[in-house]
Amino acid sequence: MLILKNLKDLIKLAADGNTGGGAGDGDNKPKTITLTETELESQIDKRVTDAIKKREATLNTEHQAIVNDLNNKLKGFEDGKLTAEQLLEQRQKEIDKQLNSIAIDRNKAKVERMFVKENIVTDDTDKIIDSLVEADETKSIEKAQNIIATMKAIVEKQIKEKYDEAVKKIPKPKTDDKDDGTMNKEKFDKMSYTEQLKFKSENPEEFKKFILKK
Repeated sequence: MLILKNLKDLIKLAADGNTGGGAGDGDNKPKTITLTETELESQIDKRVTDAIKKREATLNTEHQAIVNDLNNKLKGFEDGKLTAEQLLEQRQKEIDKQLNSIAIDRNKAKVERMFVKENIVTDDTDKIIDSLVEADETKSIEKAQNIIATMKAIVEKQIKEKYDEAVKKIPKPKTDDKDDGTMNKEKFDKMSYTEQLKFKSENPEEFKKFILKK
């Protein structure tokens, strides 16, 4: 038998009724609790186990509170970060748009100078330039060169057609009844400038001869 006296921590173990014999009610002496070694170990194990479980529960609660707080802070941080990234992306798009607009205006001015240099100015020139100019300078100039070459070819063709049509309308030089129709230097000199041009287009070799004659 193990006798324990005045041990407050172990006196509490008797609160559930695991007490042995003691003095009478009027006895002011401290009570003596008698427990077997097995009973004592059992009580200690139970109290220790309960204390550990209680402490674990407390720690789990505190830990969960900390985790929840960190998660809330992390979520707030991530939300703020996403918002910042979205704002940054929006701002970057605005900057890219402005830079793109500036590049187009700069390339448009270069292409306009190209058209003016080639004397290609029509009512539709501005629309043509707007349709081919982009932010890429190299592509804008290449497209402008192709358009200018095409337009020049069209203009030259139109000029030739008008010239040929005008030449056809030039009246043939009048000849005397006795004239055999053979052209000579005298007849050539009497022809107007327009008639001489027509003669040149029809008889280039003879034209050279009359020009070289004095």
